[in-house]
Amino acid sequence: MECQAGEDRTETTNRSDRTDLPNFTLAADAWQSVGIAGSYENDMAEETTLILFKPDCIEKQLSGEVLKRYQDAGFTIRGIKMMNLGEDLLKEHYSHIAHLPFFPEIVEFMQSSPVIALALQGDGAIGKVRDLLGPTDSTIAERGTIRGDFGLDKMKNICHASDSPEAAEAELKRFFNDGEVF
Repeated sequence: MECQAGEDRTETTNRSDRTDLPNFTLAADAWQSVGIAGSYENDMAEETTLILFKPDCIEKQLSGEVLKRYQDAGFTIRGIKMMNLGEDLLKEHYSHIAHLPFFPEIVEFMQSSPVIALALQGDGAIGKVRDLLGPTDSTIAERGTIRGDFGLDKMKNICHASDSPEAAEAELKRFFNDGEVF
C-alpha cells in the first residue's frame, strides 16, 4: 500500500499481519516480561538501589531464583553485570569494617568468584529489597526471605543490599560506570 503525495493516511497496519517486518512488539513484550523494559521517566517516588549477588549465591546457582523474587515483587532492572572485585574496591565498599580482624576473610570470600551487581528501581526499593532479603544474619532470618531460605550465616548471606538512599547513591557509583544504569 503506497501513499500518494498529499494523501492523509490514517489506516494502521497490524504488524502481526506483516511478514516483511520484524516483530518488535513481541521483542518489547519479552523484555518487559522479565522487567528490563519499561518507562524511563524519572519518578521522584521511586528509588534505585544496589544489590550484590555474593559468591555463595553464584556458586549455588541461585542468581535466577533471587532475581525472580525481586522481579515478582515489582522491581525493574536498571543495570546488571557480572564482575570480579578487586581489593581496593572491597576496602572502599567495606570501609566501615576494613580495620577489623575478620576483614581479610571477607576479602577472600568476596574474591572467591565473580559477583553480580544489580541496580533495581521501584517504589521504596531500598527498604522493600532489604525486607525481601531478611536480616544480615541468615541464621535468624525468617523462612520465606532470601537469606532465610538460602543463606548460611552473616557473611554467606546470598546478597548485599544498600541500607539507605545515601548508601545506594554511593554504591551505585562504585559498582556501575556512567551509562550502565538506565
